[in-house]
Amino acid sequence: MLSASVLLVNIAATNLQVDYNTRPIPKDDKTPAPSGDSQLGTVGCVSVDSFGHLAAATSTGGLVNKMVGRIGDTPIIGAGTYANKLCAVSATGQGEAIIRATVARDVAALMEYKGLSLKEAADYVIEESAPRGTTGLIAVSATGEVTMPFNTTGMFRACATEDGHTELAIW
Repeated sequence: MLSASVLLVNIAATNLQVDYNTRPIPKDDKTPAPSGDSQLGTVGCVSVDSFGHLAAATSTGGLVNKMVGRIGDTPIIGAGTYANKLCAVSATGQGEAIIRATVARDVAALMEYKGLSLKEAADYVIEESAPRGTTGLIAVSATGEVTMPFNTTGMFRACATEDGHTELAIW
């Protein structure tokens, strides 16, 4: 039985890539009222409770100026989000690359079929499976091991445990 719960929050901080040409926006002295809508990024969460039960959730932010409804903006189970009895994973980055590499499920499969630790499995998927500069993930195992690897310039991520340990990082 675990003595701590782990909660992770992940917001993508990959390079902002503007995929269209635009003129500079004129400076406006008026500050717009906050609308409550986030403009960028993925928000993901993985957790384990004191009994070792795991859960993962992912909400994607999408890429700038891409076709609405494209499949890469969907947190597909097995690709960008996954949980089983061994681990919970939430991924962020370029959706199409994450789908092709089945990032989240591959972490669990490497643990299950190759006997790798969570860190070893996640590192392998990020460094060897997902194309460079496309992916980051947060993951927790049933025993409370936490890892947050990425192959992008940066990834906003945080970890908090029941015993008061906290971690916050970008690079």
